[in-house]
Amino acid sequence: MAKIHGYIRASTAEQQYSYDAQIEAMRPQFRQWHENGGELGRVFKDCAVSGGTEIFERPAGKSLLKELRKGDRIVFAKLDRGFRNILDFSKFVQLMETMGVSYVACDLGIDSSSVMGSCIYSIMAAFAEMERKFISQRTKEGLAIKMRRRIPSEHHAPPGWRKLPNGSWDADYTERKLIDWMQRQHSRGRSFTAISKQLKEWGIRRACDTSYGREFVQIALFARANNYPGVSRWREDWLRKKAEALYGVSQESRHTSPGISQSSGQAS
Repeated sequence: MAKIHGYIRASTAEQQYSYDAQIEAMRPQFRQWHENGGELGRVFKDCAVSGGTEIFERPAGKSLLKELRKGDRIVFAKLDRGFRNILDFSKFVQLMETMGVSYVACDLGIDSSSVMGSCIYSIMAAFAEMERKFISQRTKEGLAIKMRRRIPSEHHAPPGWRKLPNGSWDADYTERKLIDWMQRQHSRGRSFTAISKQLKEWGIRRACDTSYGREFVQIALFARANNYPGVSRWREDWLRKKAEALYGVSQESRHTSPGISQSSGQAS
């Protein structure tokens, strides 16, 4: 015989929407189920569990999943007790449809076994799928932009610079001499890949212990041509140069050493 189960959660012991309040909200559903000849199951309680964990990864949620059989029903006093966002809810919907389990959220008054409830939950799941695709697309676009820029982050030293133990930036003249060598090799027709491969074979690494990859060699030569821009100006100088190359934008006047204090010689 099909059973009805309840699920409640509180992230802290003193949470305002307490266990007692959640159970009280679910009572009408249990009563109606029992009056219609259904069997009463258990109420599964997750105490001091964050909603950031998916429902069936929580201790009580795992126990609930093991109990579920085709035809069963799950009751939530509030939908947000079960799910942190619509994406989590969408996974739950798909699994319940596969298992033949219905569910109802008392705060919404919507039952998935009804025509209207099923329609609304399907719409919510569709929006979840759309949001998932948007997230995937934004992630891909972000990676593509990062790959196109090929620029070091502000947490790592740009070419010709090194980070001191106190967190400040200082000119790395040893690396600048190495970049001079890269420029001579490139002017003789060697590719960025060949130069990078040669440095790796020699075991030469940066002061921050990263290797000289192909993309970094390319950036390093641009940095040399621009008098080694400091950290604060590196990103905008690189993008400006790209704009000039791609769109013919007139070159703005350069500072002698962008992002560098003339008095201290340190990157701003």
